[in-house]
Amino acid sequence: MIGDAGVLGVLKPPGPTSQQVVAELRRWLGGGVRVGHGGTLDPAAAGVLPVGFGAATRLLRFLHLAPKVYRFELVLGLETDSWDQTGRVVAERPAAHLGASDLEGILAAFTGPVRQQVPQYSARHVDGRRLYEYARRGELAAAPETEVTIHALELAAWAPGAHPRALCTVRCSAGTYVRSLAEAMGRRLGVGGHLGALVRLEAGGLSAQACCTLEEFRGAVTHGAWGEWVLPPAIALGFLPAVQLDPAEADRVASGIPPGRRPAGVGEGPGPVRLLRPGGALAAVAQREVAGNAASFRLECVLSGERQ
Repeated sequence: MIGDAGVLGVLKPPGPTSQQVVAELRRWLGGGVRVGHGGTLDPAAAGVLPVGFGAATRLLRFLHLAPKVYRFELVLGLETDSWDQTGRVVAERPAAHLGASDLEGILAAFTGPVRQQVPQYSARHVDGRRLYEYARRGELAAAPETEVTIHALELAAWAPGAHPRALCTVRCSAGTYVRSLAEAMGRRLGVGGHLGALVRLEAGGLSAQACCTLEEFRGAVTHGAWGEWVLPPAIALGFLPAVQLDPAEADRVASGIPPGRRPAGVGEGPGPVRLLRPGGALAAVAQREVAGNAASFRLECVLSGERQ
């Protein structure tokens, strides 16, 4: 048994929802362990699903701050109502004339801050109902737009044909709809398109190489070694800058008192940071606020009294 908090990276297979994965882990571990996930992955998609245990479930909202990396298949010339491979084909256009260079020529238009149309088949709420509830009834709701950041978008492989398939890698901010990206890329090329296979390679600071399959984790539970897969909170949030506390500051933070002001170092801007106890355990996540050459801290989540 691990301490009271930790984060696990699960390689979710295609099929189950993120909540179903959490329910399965909870069933294997018994009812005494709090479990939650840190970023929904569509049922048809596979890849990295961050899962928090114990007090680390309170930290899951911060995992969204790390960029996500996806490998996805873009199918050109076929449009579906869901914008992915699970939907019904609603339009077909000739696309055999396209080559890899055509796709590479539009990638720059989809990088940086971009606005996306939220898919009709999504869990986004509009007027008290989820968008997919409208879509399943044959109703079209006014889907909102959202602003996201595409840090990088690259073509990894190209398969020509009547409906060419492109394998792409995207590094993006939280909230990005890869389905919307695929649909917009197909529209920009003038032939339409949809999202084929989707694999999340990184999420919440976790890479696929550091994750376990459900079968591996179940075997570890059977042998009482599941804690070996779980990262301490300070490591799981390693993508956030760290601020080292002295013993007196760590005690005050445990009581809900933020550390005092200190000089702001070069490159130390505002934003969330990890407050570390002597020895490296996570004491809290705080918002660093910078005014002039001084930094102050506002506590956002304190792990006082937790074994880590």
